[in-house]
Amino acid sequence: MAKINERESRALLRIVKQNRKRTLSDITGVFNQNRNVSVSRRTVQRKLYSEGYHRHVVKRIRTREINRKNRVNWCRTNRRRTVGHYWKRVIFSDVCEVDIGTDNKVFI
Repeated sequence: MAKINERESRALLRIVKQNRKRTLSDITGVFNQNRNVSVSRRTVQRKLYSEGYHRHVVKRIRTREINRKNRVNWCRTNRRRTVGHYWKRVIFSDVCEVDIGTDNKVFI
């Protein structure tokens, strides 16, 4: 028999949607407050996984402040460029040349 029925599953999803940054332990604690029989963290984790909620870490590219400002300035100055005036002059190539030097270093 399932530890979490359909109604409790919807309640669990509401708890998760209230604050997506909560830890699994916090979600389990809040979920168990309104229940007669508590469930484990692993049971909650399995239920969330079956509902399509997966843990993932978002990796951020770390850039210095000066580089961020330079990127914003470049975007602002080049936002009016169109395909006809600018990008038709840019040449894209997929050719790759590999040279092996005398000391067996590979240069691409």
